[in-house]
Amino acid sequence: MSHVTTIERNESFDIAVLMQMCKNQAWEWRQYQETYTWFGRYLGDYPLPPGFTKEELGHCSHAIRIPGAGYEIGVIQKNGKWTLLWDFWEGGYGLRDKIGKNGGLLNQAYDMAKGKIAARKHRKRFYERPVPQQGWKKLVVEV
Repeated sequence: MSHVTTIERNESFDIAVLMQMCKNQAWEWRQYQETYTWFGRYLGDYPLPPGFTKEELGHCSHAIRIPGAGYEIGVIQKNGKWTLLWDFWEGGYGLRDKIGKNGGLLNQAYDMAKGKIAARKHRKRFYERPVPQQGWKKLVVEV
């Protein structure tokens, strides 16, 4: 069954940050890959992502492949905004474990990559600090 949804962000994803995020996470950035792995067809058993048609599902401009996951993330430009689509049916065959519920871990990795790029641009030193109680990492930039 198909259960394709977006990974929500307030702003458009930035391709350069996505590429750096993939490098940081040891994920594969698949430049110009035109399809992403998902169930393969829309069955009408789950609402379409807002603004997308069933014909658009499975098609992308780039893709993200995460080792150990059976499905991929599609990187799609829609109305001038970069969006990520993925099929979470059966956990995306391991994809949800890697990116977190609703893509929360992916969003965290994206924010870390974005912060590191900004720190490098301003020639600031930085490091990651684990926050064990929360189960995530914090980026510390020295000023």
